[in-house]
Amino acid sequence: VLVIFLCAMAMAGSPASDVGRGDGLEWQGMVNDNNHPLEWRGWKFLDVSKLSTETLLSLRDSERDLRLETIRGLSKGVEQVSKEDVLRVAPLPFLDEAVAVLLFAFGVPGFIFTFPMLVFAVYCVWGPRPAVVLVGIAVALVFVPARFSEKSLSSWPALSIMRYFSFKAVYREPLEVGKPYILVAPPHGVFPFGNIVTMITFPAVMGYSFKGLAASAALRFPVFKHLLTTIGAIDASRASATKALNQGHTIGISTGGVAEVFETNSATGDECVVLKDRKGLVKLAFRTGASLVPCYLFGNTQLLSLAYDGSGVLRWISRKVGFALILFWGRFLLPIPYRIPILGGLGKPIPVPEVENPTNEQIDEMHDKLLAAMEELFDTHKAIYGWEGKRLVFH
Repeated sequence: VLVIFLCAMAMAGSPASDVGRGDGLEWQGMVNDNNHPLEWRGWKFLDVSKLSTETLLSLRDSERDLRLETIRGLSKGVEQVSKEDVLRVAPLPFLDEAVAVLLFAFGVPGFIFTFPMLVFAVYCVWGPRPAVVLVGIAVALVFVPARFSEKSLSSWPALSIMRYFSFKAVYREPLEVGKPYILVAPPHGVFPFGNIVTMITFPAVMGYSFKGLAASAALRFPVFKHLLTTIGAIDASRASATKALNQGHTIGISTGGVAEVFETNSATGDECVVLKDRKGLVKLAFRTGASLVPCYLFGNTQLLSLAYDGSGVLRWISRKVGFALILFWGRFLLPIPYRIPILGGLGKPIPVPEVENPTNEQIDEMHDKLLAAMEELFDTHKAIYGWEGKRLVFH
């Protein structure tokens, strides 16, 4: 079955992204003499997927000042970038793509689907005893501790995943060292692949100690918890987030969670982010003095197709169990994401004073600033991703 699967992947190839197809850029607002939006001034573009393994390894081992100097040299102004540059699908050797595909199919997020199928296949071929042994191994893995490994961030599988999504970034300036930051990075999509890629590239490229907040349910599954913890995921509880910030880590979160999964690919064609009434991260920022950094992961909602009931029953059950109960598929009708490029936008940090008990007015004001900054980030860069007609809608 595995041989047939890999042969099918080789024959199918990597479908080009169609997210940016259209009649060309339709800029809105003022432009400069070179016909580029004035909002682009000061923004830099870095095609992370083009960086060689040797470059990434040298960045990992470099001092921060040298690292940032190298990154600035590899970046260029957004006004020098075309839509084709952003939507370019990175070439990927067969073995690299096979590694990424197998991790998606039998690791994250495919394990919860492919493992039961594997158990059933073993039962049909070899009988109940081997199937029970297989289930026993999976149960035992729940109790095997999972640990973060810095080397995993620049490993062959990690870099294959980053290149699989042709990851690119737009930013103004790298974040300052020694300050706590909370990266608010929607959208969640069916699965937050964009956040996983960020967890891999952010420390390796920018040199920060970075922790991504993951749903508690995801960190209870065997294989899920081991793969996610290895690259720096921690439980998305207030205690874990506070501890990480106090230890000097930058943390990132896709705030929508289960609720946002059901907003993926909305009927209006807009990007929907569940953040309007979610103010816990703003309270966390006040209590730790961490700056809020608006981010956006363009393309994350396009990586998988999904179907769910319109009655709302699955949505209600999903909220109770802590993960989304939906039918989704990607390449080969399997839980393998399409090869659509992800563009990560890193906005300007919003300073937040340290206040142990912030008032509702303070929280609301800071929350409004975050939403406004995120919408501005989205509107500034949506056209270069081919999303001229899309809006960012907060639910």
